[in-house]
Formats: sequence, structure tokens, C-alpha cells
Amino acid sequence: MNYKKLFFLFLFSFLFKFQSLSQLLSNGFYKVEVVNQNPALKAAEGLTFDKNGRGYIWDKRGYVFILETNGTLNTTPLLDIKEEVANFGDNGLNGFALDPDFLTNGYIYAGYSVDRYYYDYFGLPGYDPDSSFIDTLSFGRITRFKADISTNYTTIVPGSRTILLGDSIHNGMPVLYFSHSNGNLVFGNDGSLLAAVGDAAAYTTLDTGSNSFTYWNQGLVDNVIEPKHNVGAWRAQMLTTLSGKYCDSILKQAMVCPATLFMILPMHGRHSRAYIA
Repeated sequence: MNYKKLFFLFLFSFLFKFQSLSQLLSNGFYKVEVVNQNPALKAAEGLTFDKNGRGYIWDKRGYVFILETNGTLNTTPLLDIKEEVANFGDNGLNGFALDPDFLTNGYIYAGYSVDRYYYDYFGLPGYDPDSSFIDTLSFGRITRFKADISTNYTTIVPGSRTILLGDSIHNGMPVLYFSHSNGNLVFGNDGSLLAAVGDAAAYTTLDTGSNSFTYWNQGLVDNVIEPKHNVGAWRAQMLTTLSGKYCDSILKQAMVCPATLFMILPMHGRHSRAYIA
């Protein structure tokens, strides 16, 4: 029996059937390709919707675009923090969430790796907004912005930027590799904002510390990690580092990343609850 021919015949049949099924849409559904409608949208990371059915697409490079309910992609981004975002490898604007009361308060949340050039030189003479540092030590940040209700949530209220986690390189999420850094943002049913954080370790080789593919040495020099945290992927098991944890903010004012994967702080007389995976 020619198994190679049989395999390709099966593969062709599967793809043909899949293509045929993908062309069948129920009433009320439509298919629209949004990426090619805007040349600026080149690295879409995810899509979420508000309660009116409007879509919000976040782009890894530091943009958030609005997808209208008719399938039209707005040409001007709602949020543009490209200048601040470190976009290399898997690093970038990896997390985005709408506040559960977004249509009332306009709050949006962004989780991203911070561009080291921006962090070191923003506001100083000679600063170039088009410059950036790639493949270098940095840190993750979670920031809240407020969409302007008066413009139908299409612009950001000036001065509304509030850093919840990572206002300094010393208290953000360590970025020691071109991957395994900050992750997604999502809200729990009780209104808690949850943030996933990678272990900041290499995945191309075994990483138990001092891995030549990572920025561990610069991390020690810049006090992003302590010597005891130079253990590679084992950081996820340590109680004294943000790496490999879930962070939570029930107050949506400041993030806390405690000993367990994540913890919900007491509020209005409720007890703290800790969750371990």
C-alpha cells in the first residue's frame, strides 16, 4: 500500500471539506477580512468586544484599533503607545482588556513590554521618538487609559494614563528574553483584573540560570532580578518574583502579584482568596 499517496489523498479531502464548510455561514453572520483594510494593522494579537458589539483589536506593536459593528475597521487607532512598547520577538502589546463597566467609565487596560530606549531617554534632550532598543533587558508594565465617552470612545482622554504595575524597571515584570514575558489580561466575574506573566526564561535551551541566550547578567546589573532569581524557569516556583505568576487588582488602582499564582485582595469586608494552579 502506498501510504504516502494515501496520506496526501486524505489531507486533500480534509482541506477541501474544511474549505467548503468555512464558506457556509448561518443567517445573520458575515465574513470580512479586516487585516488588509488597514495597512497599519500588521501584528494583531487579539480581539475583544464591548457590550454593544463593537470590536477592539490590539496590535503587538502598540496599537488598539476599533472594529465597528458593520465590519469597518477605523483607520485611526483608539490607542497608540508604539513609542513606549518594546516590539521584538514575542514582546510587545500582548495584553488588552475592557473594563466590565467600559461603556460607563471608558477604562481600558494594556499589558506590554516597555521599550528600553523610551524608558531611559524619554523627556531628555535629543530624545528620538522613532528610536528603540531591541533584544535587550527590559520590563513589563500594565497601564490603564480612559476612552473619551464624548467622542464615542474613539479617542483617549488626555492625562488619563495610569500605571498600575511597572512604573519602574525595578518593580515591573522582568523581561530577560525575547519571549516568555508579559501575557494576556482578562477580567474575572467579580471585577478582578487578572494578568498572566511569563517566567522570563529561554525556551530554546534548558534554562536553569545564567543562560547565554537571556539577559540575566544585565538583569543583575540593573537590579531587575536578584542573584537568587537567576534560576531560569525555576523563577515560576519562587515566591519573591513576579515571573511565572498571575497578578490581580480588584480595586483596579494598583496590581499585586503575591506568593501564589494570584490573589484577590479583601474589599468591603470580604475575605482574601488565594488561588493555586
